[in-house]
Amino acid sequence: MTDLGDEEQAMQAWLDIDRQPDAEAAGDDAIHVIRLARSRNVGPASFRRLIARYGSAERAVAALPDLAARGGARSYSLCSLAQAE
Repeated sequence: MTDLGDEEQAMQAWLDIDRQPDAEAAGDDAIHVIRLARSRNVGPASFRRLIARYGSAERAVAALPDLAARGGARSYSLCSLAQAE
């Protein structure tokens, strides 16, 4: 078995989630999957829990700043759309 990097593990975790979104929803969510996977302090386990909790990467990304603030972070910057593209 090959050793995957964090981003590859996060993508694999997203693909392994029990619910299977339809193809159109998956395509629309792909950029947000990348944003979530590349955001600070989001590893494979956090990625999977966030997707499970919020139902989509887009909603999980939207929740990150508030979650970080509740966790004590003074500032939190997400992976931007430009960075994800």
